[in-house]
Amino acid sequence: MPAKRKPATSKVTMIDPYIRVKNVARSVDWYQRMLGMQIEMAVPDKKNPAMVRMNAGNPEGVALMIGDGSDPISGKKAPASVTSAIAARKAQQVVSFYFRVDKKIDGLFESAKRKKAKIDQPIMNMDYGMREFSMVDPDGYLIAVGQARAVRQPSAKPKPRRKTAKAKK
Repeated sequence: MPAKRKPATSKVTMIDPYIRVKNVARSVDWYQRMLGMQIEMAVPDKKNPAMVRMNAGNPEGVALMIGDGSDPISGKKAPASVTSAIAARKAQQVVSFYFRVDKKIDGLFESAKRKKAKIDQPIMNMDYGMREFSMVDPDGYLIAVGQARAVRQPSAKPKPRRKTAKAKK
């Protein structure tokens, strides 16, 4: 009989998706303009980043890492397999992102349109209780944005009134 495994002592507390892009600075600019993301860290520096970690205003919350596939510490260029995958947009065929906002999604949608975002799906109410739209980032990743909305429950049909003895007279 195999020995029982001890449970892990740590738990996952957040996730930082890491996407590889053709031009890190261009992507950083797009996520700043369209979603208000902020640069938390840039390696080797903000002027010529190979990798950037962006967050939504709180380093402990929503984050996205963007890189060009190179090793930001050693400066070693990305392998040919990575650069060719980036150029062919292979990841974009299977990877998309869904950002949730807490309020004012209509204003965010209008702002994205004014800033010439490539809108994939206009803003709409979904049957599953979200109001959402989607757009495409400069590298072809589908970026959906949604806000929970109050969903009205269908009202109960009123029960037919019983005829009382008085009503028959």
